[in-house]
Amino acid sequence: MKDLKEVNVKGYYFVPSGGTIEKQGTRRDIQKYLNQGYKIVYENNGYYVLSIPSSANVRYEVEDVERTECVKPLIRDYYNVERVTENRFNKFMQDYENNKFNFMYSGHLVLNRL
Repeated sequence: MKDLKEVNVKGYYFVPSGGTIEKQGTRRDIQKYLNQGYKIVYENNGYYVLSIPSSANVRYEVEDVERTECVKPLIRDYYNVERVTENRFNKFMQDYENNKFNFMYSGHLVLNRL
């Protein structure tokens, strides 16, 4: 395991889901949507349901380099849930601000419970 480095959190923000679309056609027909960040939610005989997932981001600095990382996996582990909502993200960041944990860096963000 790499050494854990302290991070300086600069900000955080939640980007809600970009919505859902339904398309009929081939994989080639939906490729432009996949390139725009849509994910396949359902697929059956050329019928596709596509959605842009939400994103829960933390902007931080480590070793004089500013980075942004999605922390949805950390939130899922922290609360033992599958779905990350904006309210849950806000509670997570409130827990951070209340010093229940801090962020460390080891190639990506990790939680250090206090």
